[in-house]
Amino acid sequence: LEGRGWEVVQTMPWMIPGPAKTIAAVALVVVLLGAFFRPSSVGNVAIAGSNGKRITIEISGMSCEHCARSIRRALLESAGVKSAAVDFKKGSAIVTGDVFDMKQIEEAVESLGYSVTGVEKIGE
Repeated sequence: LEGRGWEVVQTMPWMIPGPAKTIAAVALVVVLLGAFFRPSSVGNVAIAGSNGKRITIEISGMSCEHCARSIRRALLESAGVKSAAVDFKKGSAIVTGDVFDMKQIEEAVESLGYSVTGVEKIGE
């Protein structure tokens, strides 16, 4: 195997040099930390159209951004909802639209396993 150098490394991946393994491990840690500490954009979605109804819904049971995205998707699929911004850290969602059915919105949230604990009208 002497003198074959790179050919041996290509056929035997466990023989990757130590510095290359260290660089790859450090790069992986940097990417993971960057993803973990990146600020959330889920709750910062601009609310489209300031005219119409605007409500804040208090939601319990959210623990991550995946929860917030799932709830946002369900809210947007509800009739009459034009936009929705969900913030899992605050445990709330801001919903705008023309004419929407609160019962349908509550059912959409609760069908995902979360609870609507309050609703506050912001504007009309």
